[in-house]
Amino acid sequence: MRTQLIRTAVLEIYELVRREGARADQALQGVLRREKQLRSVERRAVSDAVYGLLRLQGRVDHLLQSALSTRKLGLEGLATPTQHLLRYAAYLIAGERQSPQSAVGLAGPEVAPWQWALELVADPARLGVPGDPLDALAAETSLPRWLAKLWSGQLGPDQTRQLAAALNQRAPLTVRANLLKNTRDELIATLPASRPGERSSRAAPTCSPCAPSRRASSRCRTKAAS
Repeated sequence: MRTQLIRTAVLEIYELVRREGARADQALQGVLRREKQLRSVERRAVSDAVYGLLRLQGRVDHLLQSALSTRKLGLEGLATPTQHLLRYAAYLIAGERQSPQSAVGLAGPEVAPWQWALELVADPARLGVPGDPLDALAAETSLPRWLAKLWSGQLGPDQTRQLAAALNQRAPLTVRANLLKNTRDELIATLPASRPGERSSRAAPTCSPCAPSRRASSRCRTKAAS
Protein backbone atom coordinates (compact mmCIF):
# COMPACT_ATOMS: atom_id res chain seq x y z
CA MET A 1 0.00 0.00 0.00
CA ARG A 2 1.07 3.58 -0.63
CA THR A 3 1.45 4.85 2.90
CA GLN A 4 1.89 8.50 1.94
CA LEU A 5 -1.47 8.63 0.16
CA ILE A 6 -3.15 6.88 3.08
CA ARG A 7 -1.56 9.22 5.61
CA THR A 8 -2.53 12.34 3.66
CA ALA A 9 -6.17 11.24 3.37
CA VAL A 10 -6.39 10.24 7.04
CA LEU A 11 -5.01 13.55 8.26
CA GLU A 12 -7.26 15.60 5.98
CA ILE A 13 -10.37 13.77 7.18
CA TYR A 14 -9.27 13.98 10.81
CA GLU A 15 -8.75 17.75 10.43
CA LEU A 16 -12.26 18.15 9.01
CA VAL A 17 -13.74 16.24 11.93
CA ARG A 18 -11.63 17.60 14.76
CA ARG A 19 -11.27 21.25 13.76
CA GLU A 20 -14.29 21.92 11.57
CA GLY A 21 -16.87 19.71 13.25
CA ALA A 22 -17.65 17.65 10.17
CA ARG A 23 -19.34 14.28 10.53
CA ALA A 24 -16.79 11.53 10.13
CA ASP A 25 -18.79 9.54 7.58
CA GLN A 26 -19.44 12.59 5.39
CA ALA A 27 -15.84 13.79 5.56
CA LEU A 28 -14.60 10.31 4.73
CA GLN A 29 -16.99 9.95 1.81
CA GLY A 30 -16.06 13.35 0.39
CA VAL A 31 -12.31 12.76 0.47
CA LEU A 32 -12.49 9.20 -0.86
CA ARG A 33 -14.80 10.27 -3.69
CA ARG A 34 -12.26 12.90 -4.72
CA GLU A 35 -9.16 10.72 -4.35
CA LYS A 36 -9.94 8.33 -7.17
CA GLN A 37 -6.36 7.05 -7.35
CA LEU A 38 -6.73 5.22 -4.02
CA ARG A 39 -7.08 1.48 -4.41
CA SER A 40 -9.82 -0.43 -2.59
CA VAL A 41 -7.43 -1.78 0.05
CA GLU A 42 -6.07 1.74 0.62
CA ARG A 43 -9.58 3.13 1.00
CA ARG A 44 -10.29 0.51 3.63
CA ALA A 45 -7.04 1.40 5.40
CA VAL A 46 -8.01 5.09 5.42
CA SER A 47 -11.44 4.27 6.82
CA ASP A 48 -10.04 1.98 9.52
CA ALA A 49 -7.45 4.56 10.58
CA VAL A 50 -9.91 7.46 10.72
CA TYR A 51 -12.51 5.63 12.78
CA GLY A 52 -9.86 3.95 14.91
CA LEU A 53 -8.19 7.25 15.72
CA LEU A 54 -11.51 8.86 16.60
CA ARG A 55 -12.48 5.95 18.85
CA LEU A 56 -9.14 6.04 20.71
CA GLN A 57 -8.68 9.80 20.67
CA GLY A 58 -8.95 10.14 24.44
CA ARG A 59 -6.42 7.38 25.07
CA VAL A 60 -4.06 8.69 22.39
CA ASP A 61 -4.16 12.25 23.73
CA HIS A 62 -3.54 11.06 27.29
CA LEU A 63 -0.53 8.98 26.28
CA LEU A 64 0.96 11.75 24.16
CA GLN A 65 0.43 14.39 26.83
CA SER A 66 2.04 12.17 29.44
CA ALA A 67 4.99 11.38 27.17
CA LEU A 68 5.59 14.99 26.16
CA SER A 69 5.32 16.19 29.75
CA THR A 70 8.44 14.18 30.63
CA ARG A 71 10.35 16.90 28.75
CA LYS A 72 8.08 19.71 29.92
CA LEU A 73 6.27 19.90 26.59
CA GLY A 74 2.57 19.91 25.80
CA LEU A 75 0.58 18.62 22.86
CA GLU A 76 -1.40 21.83 22.46
CA GLY A 77 1.82 23.83 22.24
CA LEU A 78 2.77 22.10 19.00
CA ALA A 79 1.74 23.17 15.52
CA THR A 80 -1.56 21.63 14.42
CA PRO A 81 -0.04 19.47 11.63
CA THR A 82 2.49 18.09 14.13
CA GLN A 83 -0.28 17.33 16.61
CA HIS A 84 -2.23 15.37 14.00
CA LEU A 85 0.84 13.47 12.81
CA LEU A 86 1.72 12.52 16.38
CA ARG A 87 -1.85 11.43 17.08
CA TYR A 88 -1.82 9.28 13.96
CA ALA A 89 1.52 7.70 14.92
CA ALA A 90 0.35 7.15 18.51
CA TYR A 91 -2.85 5.52 17.25
CA LEU A 92 -0.81 3.13 15.11
CA ILE A 93 0.99 2.09 18.30
CA ALA A 94 -1.95 2.00 20.72
CA GLY A 95 -4.61 0.80 18.28
CA GLU A 96 -2.76 -1.18 15.62
CA ARG A 97 0.08 -2.53 17.79
CA GLN A 98 2.78 -1.09 15.52
CA SER A 99 6.26 -0.56 16.92
CA PRO A 100 7.47 3.03 17.38
CA GLN A 101 9.85 2.57 14.45
CA SER A 102 7.08 1.28 12.20
CA ALA A 103 4.73 4.06 13.31
CA VAL A 104 7.34 6.66 12.37
CA GLY A 105 7.73 5.05 8.96
CA LEU A 106 3.97 5.07 8.35
CA ALA A 107 3.35 8.55 9.76
CA GLY A 108 6.21 10.15 7.83
CA PRO A 109 9.66 11.66 8.38
CA GLU A 110 8.19 14.67 10.18
CA VAL A 111 7.50 12.39 13.14
CA ALA A 112 11.09 11.10 13.41
CA PRO A 113 12.21 13.81 15.90
CA TRP A 114 9.41 12.67 18.21
CA GLN A 115 10.27 8.98 18.24
CA TRP A 116 11.37 9.29 21.86
CA ALA A 117 7.78 10.24 22.79
CA LEU A 118 6.34 7.41 20.74
CA GLU A 119 8.60 4.95 22.53
CA LEU A 120 7.01 6.09 25.79
CA VAL A 121 3.55 5.74 24.24
CA ALA A 122 4.45 2.14 23.40
CA ASP A 123 5.32 1.48 27.06
CA PRO A 124 2.52 3.13 29.10
CA ALA A 125 3.80 1.60 32.34
CA ARG A 126 6.69 4.07 32.21
CA LEU A 127 4.23 6.96 32.17
CA GLY A 128 2.20 5.96 35.20
CA VAL A 129 -1.52 6.62 35.64
CA PRO A 130 -3.46 9.70 36.79
CA GLY A 131 -3.85 9.97 40.54
CA ASP A 132 -7.60 10.46 40.31
CA PRO A 133 -9.33 7.07 39.77
CA LEU A 134 -11.92 8.60 37.45
CA ASP A 135 -9.25 10.33 35.34
CA ALA A 136 -7.38 7.02 35.18
CA LEU A 137 -10.52 5.18 34.05
CA ALA A 138 -11.26 7.78 31.37
CA ALA A 139 -7.69 7.62 30.08
CA GLU A 140 -7.66 3.82 30.02
CA THR A 141 -11.01 3.45 28.25
CA SER A 142 -10.78 6.49 25.94
CA LEU A 143 -14.12 7.70 27.29
CA PRO A 144 -14.94 11.35 28.04
CA ARG A 145 -14.61 11.90 31.78
CA TRP A 146 -18.32 12.66 32.21
CA LEU A 147 -19.26 9.40 30.49
CA ALA A 148 -16.73 7.38 32.48
CA LYS A 149 -18.23 8.90 35.64
CA LEU A 150 -21.80 8.13 34.55
CA TRP A 151 -21.13 4.55 33.53
CA SER A 152 -18.90 3.71 36.47
CA GLY A 153 -21.61 5.01 38.79
CA GLN A 154 -24.26 2.88 37.09
CA LEU A 155 -22.26 -0.18 36.10
CA GLY A 156 -19.08 -0.14 38.16
CA PRO A 157 -15.53 0.25 36.81
CA ASP A 158 -15.15 -3.32 35.54
CA GLN A 159 -18.29 -3.30 33.40
CA THR A 160 -17.42 0.19 32.20
CA ARG A 161 -14.09 -1.16 30.93
CA GLN A 162 -15.84 -4.06 29.20
CA LEU A 163 -18.38 -1.80 27.53
CA ALA A 164 -15.71 0.66 26.43
CA ALA A 165 -13.56 -2.17 25.07
CA ALA A 166 -16.49 -3.32 22.91
CA LEU A 167 -17.16 0.21 21.66
CA ASN A 168 -13.49 0.77 20.84
CA GLN A 169 -13.34 -2.20 18.45
CA ARG A 170 -14.00 -2.09 14.74
CA ALA A 171 -17.68 -2.74 14.04
CA PRO A 172 -18.40 -6.17 12.58
CA LEU A 173 -19.03 -6.55 8.86
CA THR A 174 -22.37 -8.25 8.16
CA VAL A 175 -23.30 -9.78 4.83
CA ARG A 176 -26.96 -10.18 3.85
CA ALA A 177 -28.16 -12.96 1.58
CA ASN A 178 -30.13 -12.12 -1.55
CA LEU A 179 -33.13 -14.37 -0.94
CA LEU A 180 -34.01 -14.30 -4.65
CA LYS A 181 -30.81 -16.27 -5.27
CA ASN A 182 -29.88 -18.14 -2.09
CA THR A 183 -30.58 -18.56 1.60
CA ARG A 184 -28.32 -17.40 4.40
CA ASP A 185 -27.08 -20.93 5.02
CA GLU A 186 -26.32 -21.39 1.32
CA LEU A 187 -24.40 -18.13 1.33
CA ILE A 188 -22.37 -19.19 4.37
CA ALA A 189 -21.57 -22.48 2.62
CA THR A 190 -19.98 -20.59 -0.30
CA LEU A 191 -17.54 -18.79 1.98
CA PRO A 192 -14.10 -20.35 2.60
CA ALA A 193 -14.02 -22.91 5.38
CA SER A 194 -10.83 -21.27 6.68
CA ARG A 195 -12.86 -18.26 7.87
CA PRO A 196 -14.35 -19.44 11.20
CA GLY A 197 -15.85 -16.01 11.88
CA GLU A 198 -18.73 -16.51 9.43
CA ARG A 199 -21.83 -17.61 11.32
CA SER A 200 -25.56 -17.03 11.58
CA SER A 201 -26.84 -13.81 13.05
CA ARG A 202 -29.21 -14.20 15.98
CA ALA A 203 -30.93 -10.89 15.30
CA ALA A 204 -31.36 -10.91 11.50
CA PRO A 205 -32.48 -14.14 9.79
CA THR A 206 -30.98 -13.22 6.41
CA CYS A 207 -27.62 -11.95 7.68
CA SER A 208 -24.28 -13.40 8.70
CA PRO A 209 -21.41 -11.57 10.43
CA CYS A 210 -18.16 -11.85 8.46
CA ALA A 211 -14.70 -12.31 9.96
CA PRO A 212 -12.86 -8.93 10.20
CA SER A 213 -10.35 -9.22 7.38
CA ARG A 214 -9.90 -6.87 4.44
CA ARG A 215 -9.67 -9.79 2.01
CA ALA A 216 -12.65 -11.53 3.61
CA SER A 217 -14.64 -8.28 3.52
CA SER A 218 -14.20 -7.99 -0.23
CA ARG A 219 -15.06 -11.67 -0.69
CA CYS A 220 -18.21 -11.36 1.42
CA ARG A 221 -19.46 -8.41 -0.62
CA THR A 222 -18.86 -10.30 -3.86
CA LYS A 223 -20.66 -13.43 -2.68
CA ALA A 224 -23.61 -11.47 -1.32
CA ALA A 225 -24.11 -9.69 -4.63
CA SER A 226 -23.91 -12.86 -6.72
